[in-house]
Amino acid sequence: MYRFDTILFTVDCGIAVLTLNREDTLNALNLTMMTDIKSAMNIVEADHNIRALVITGAGRAFCSGQDLRDRPTQSADVVTALMEGYFPTLQAVKNSRVPVVTAVNGVAAGAGCAFALLGHLTIAGESASFIQVFSRIGLAPDLGSTHLLPRLIGRSRALRMMMTNEPISARTASKWGLVDACVSDRELIETAVQRAQLLTT
Repeated sequence: MYRFDTILFTVDCGIAVLTLNREDTLNALNLTMMTDIKSAMNIVEADHNIRALVITGAGRAFCSGQDLRDRPTQSADVVTALMEGYFPTLQAVKNSRVPVVTAVNGVAAGAGCAFALLGHLTIAGESASFIQVFSRIGLAPDLGSTHLLPRLIGRSRALRMMMTNEPISARTASKWGLVDACVSDRELIETAVQRAQLLTT
């Protein structure tokens, strides 16, 4: 039995499921969550009985982005926190030994949008939406957004997302190629696990 403060982590028949679990903040990312995710990724890397990983969010959101209430106030400290606390975790997911399927339920905003797109496959529930929000708060897109978005949907659509803060629905995301599939909310986790199982055979 694995126990973490900010995530749920289970393994069944070779498929690990990692659930972001800060429902009161719509699963906003903070340093504690980054540490928990990194620890879970260490388990995935070490346990060769785990053959695939599904990542999703608890409750009505995938991830609302970085928790701005839980970050350093000095600019130098912000950079250090991102480089030391966030990027190693994101790299661990991106460079995972096993296939990663992200199952996006509800909103994936800001850094949460970038996190949702790190998987090898991204499945969106029909109520999911993707929004950058960075320019709304005077920040440049971070945590990989400027790298991932143009490669997935092209420069024009990436700039549209980054500059207008327009939410992109799951159906539009599927049409654009931002996600691999859009399914009903009730089928989301089952579909993600099925895709993960296919990747292990």
